[in-house]
Amino acid sequence: MFKENSKNSLYGNAAIRAVFFTFLFSLAVIFLITSCDSSTDSSFHIEGAWVGFGDYYNISSTTIRHTTDESEWDGVVYPGTELVGAIEESVSFTSNSGVLIIRITSANNGFTVGKYTGVYYKDGEKASVRIANPWVNFIPVETDTLALARSLFTVDNVNTHVSMWGSYTK
Repeated sequence: MFKENSKNSLYGNAAIRAVFFTFLFSLAVIFLITSCDSSTDSSFHIEGAWVGFGDYYNISSTTIRHTTDESEWDGVVYPGTELVGAIEESVSFTSNSGVLIIRITSANNGFTVGKYTGVYYKDGEKASVRIANPWVNFIPVETDTLALARSLFTVDNVNTHVSMWGSYTK
């Protein structure tokens, strides 16, 4: 019925093979793209809910809330505390450390509403970080203005303001 030309058959098979290998290559590329985890962002982001041992930080792009649980030590019960602030500035020291300069909006832990303080963080990873509020000799470090806070809460003052870091996980 139909007679095939051997020359056309050779080219026809080559074209079919080219389409087939192009199809396989496309599938491989699609597989690689879809199998990659889109959350492979290795940069650290301080925002999130961080849980420590008896305390918590809830940090958004605009606010921070640090809450401690009620605790007991040597028969004395200590009430839980809370520090809430509006984040005025986020200063990075490295890719996984820095300070959040906040204006205190609510506090029952020694900090003063309306003043400014810093919340330091370091060793940040995707699911863990170390965080500390600034205290010197059991007195919270705070300032009256944002300008003073910028000059006070710096990388050079971390060891002056922080004697203990808390470890937190998401």
